[in-house]
Amino acid sequence: GMGTTNVSSVLCPIDFDVDELKETKIDGLLLKVKKIERIAFNDVVVGSTVLATVDGRKVQIDAEKFIDGKKVFAMPRKFYGVVEGAKKIEGYFGNIFVALSDKRFLGKGIAGGTSLSAFLGFKAVVACVSEPIVVSTYTKDDLTKMEPIVTKTMSFDDKIKIKANEVISCDGNPVKKLDDEVAEVNVVKDVVRVLKPYPKGKEEAF
Repeated sequence: GMGTTNVSSVLCPIDFDVDELKETKIDGLLLKVKKIERIAFNDVVVGSTVLATVDGRKVQIDAEKFIDGKKVFAMPRKFYGVVEGAKKIEGYFGNIFVALSDKRFLGKGIAGGTSLSAFLGFKAVVACVSEPIVVSTYTKDDLTKMEPIVTKTMSFDDKIKIKANEVISCDGNPVKKLDDEVAEVNVVKDVVRVLKPYPKGKEEAF
């Protein structure tokens, strides 16, 4: 499925002007696990759940069972993970996210290290989150009970490695259950060509 590709830089805003469309190349993330390779445009995520629609309701489902085509409601669990890049981050996490840096984080100090990563021009960032957040059934009370939520970030330009005993997904689509295997995530330049609107007087696409 398309998953979260629909919120990535691959797509145009819904109110684009067709006369402003120009061909542009989009970067992506290449996930490698043994002989498996997948491209992600929004993010690569490690965690026990993914989001899906079941009986018209958006819920989180068991990521591993979804690989076999089964949509089974599940509450997320934490796992032990290790991320290696210029430094090492390890511990028990709810999710690990890898995404390309985004100018939308510029000036958003609330985004923490991700904001600084974008400001300094790093190509990508990995975020290790202390609690599971790929969930659509939490209430405000659930969130306040979990908080504070701690996020550890690490910036990179080329690749990082992740070791965990949990499911890894690309753009919300489960790829494989990592049985303490090492997954590699690489920044890939100009991986796809798309049409994007370039408003007059602007050098960057929307």
